[in-house]
Amino acid sequence: MLNLTEDASVSAVGLAANSTVGLNEWPRYGADDMYFHVGFAARNAVTSIELAEVGAHASETALDGPAGLFTALRRTDRVADVRPFERDHFEILDVFHKPAGACNYAQTATQAAVALANETKLTSTDIANVKILCSTAALNYPGCNSEGPFGRVLQAKMSIRFCVAAALSRATAEESNFRDLKDPEIARLVSATVLEEDPALTRAYPGKQGTELIVTMRDGHELRRRLDDLTPATEDDVRARYEKAASPILGRAGTDVVEAMIDTLEEQEEVGVLGALLAAR
Repeated sequence: MLNLTEDASVSAVGLAANSTVGLNEWPRYGADDMYFHVGFAARNAVTSIELAEVGAHASETALDGPAGLFTALRRTDRVADVRPFERDHFEILDVFHKPAGACNYAQTATQAAVALANETKLTSTDIANVKILCSTAALNYPGCNSEGPFGRVLQAKMSIRFCVAAALSRATAEESNFRDLKDPEIARLVSATVLEEDPALTRAYPGKQGTELIVTMRDGHELRRRLDDLTPATEDDVRARYEKAASPILGRAGTDVVEAMIDTLEEQEEVGVLGALLAAR
């Protein structure tokens, strides 16, 4: 887009390769690191391009050289498969919107819990224990098998146990599920929940992200709900969730203005205006 020369473009990529990586230690503690990963990446990309524009010269093999990015990340086995721009569309268009405001791996289990709670009209206090069958990826992802204690909202949102417990207790996947991290009934359900790998779900992953929920009631009978994959949120779902979250802070008019700006973001001359519009009144 900036009409850089081939040499400058290669240098921009090389410099960017030297400024990559967002570490994945944050989910274990529910820390804020991830909120800044995309911002750091965008800032580093702009810096790399500006350096290349004024003549900074980077290694042409910064990505795939013997001491390049792929080697540093132990991904040299994937170098031969990298084929930029050969698909009929950009891969980012395959990204889906989460139906619940929580970890990706908690989505299907949360959907199963909400469905089970609403279909059976169960009372959470009648639940004795809960078993969640999932893929090994979900089981072993940092923070996903956490049983607490939960001191920060992101810790709870990373925990499949907490997300399912809250959904069973409140029969919803609303943001309000995370407002009281000390809720005694949710805490009881979390402690009564276990995660186990299901080999079939592991084999299906990542093409599908399934789960099975097995809820044992105090009287001994079981309730089961198995989902082969999650159902992504639709555009209408995303807008409704945004409006519900934004209206109490921005007011109706402010919420509409922000939504209108986002809808025409590619036409805006200054994206920084959006930050000011998002400020609480």
